[in-house]
Amino acid sequence: MSKTNHGQWHPKPFDPRSAVAMDDLADMLDTILNGQERGDYRLTGFALVVFPWGEGGGKRLNYISNAERPEVIALLKQVLRGFEEEE
Repeated sequence: MSKTNHGQWHPKPFDPRSAVAMDDLADMLDTILNGQERGDYRLTGFALVVFPWGEGGGKRLNYISNAERPEVIALLKQVLRGFEEEE
């Protein structure tokens, strides 16, 4: 199993069923993107952001990544700057 980092923006705890599904997705993505390479041998990092569609579930936002949290934060800031520049 690949090392997966979870994060969330919501006061409610992470749904354990979703955590299992997201771990499975992380393993699949890591294998598709990096084959059997892990750790510093990976060529591709990823962060997958998941949120409820529509109004249901409040403003829950969860993510999984094969990167460390500080790397994901820097990446998301870069993505946000790019989105804001496009407006």
